[in-house]
Amino acid sequence: VQRNIDPKEWERIQVAYWFAKEVHRTQSRNSGERYFNHCRRSAHNVLVYSDRRHDADVAIAGLCHDTVEDCFVPEEVIRLLLGKHVAKSVETLSKAIPVFEKATGSILHKEKKALDEYYRGIYDADAWVASVKLADRLDNLSDMQSSSWNAARRQRYIEETEKYIVPLCERDKGLGFEL
Repeated sequence: VQRNIDPKEWERIQVAYWFAKEVHRTQSRNSGERYFNHCRRSAHNVLVYSDRRHDADVAIAGLCHDTVEDCFVPEEVIRLLLGKHVAKSVETLSKAIPVFEKATGSILHKEKKALDEYYRGIYDADAWVASVKLADRLDNLSDMQSSSWNAARRQRYIEETEKYIVPLCERDKGLGFEL
């Protein structure tokens, strides 16, 4: 990957790698696996399968796609650290957005987006945002086989994939084919 990415962009990928690893440091998946591994695999899926495999913003968004939703990182922090395109894509890819108390900066709660609204945002965004979602879903589908997913959760996930993800496959033929 490094040979195909501008050196300044490679530095941004390294910063994003460190950032995502740090903010997910204490988080684990239901299976007990370190959560950051999912973020790393999502970025890897983009870099290996996507039509946009040499785009640093796509790789960075793959690494950081869950930082707002799961770690309550303000979009402003991501914008300052990784750029406005990445920050906007990460917010678009977040199913829940933290709401902060203005005076103290404390987290008040998370506002969860309705699924139709969430996927409408992805459909309306630049095509590369869909690539990150496809890379994320590809990894999650491989994880679905773990014993931590009960039958009802698997069924809901399959239905969501059929309704919302399959139509996104047209936006990135490489990842669409893998899914």
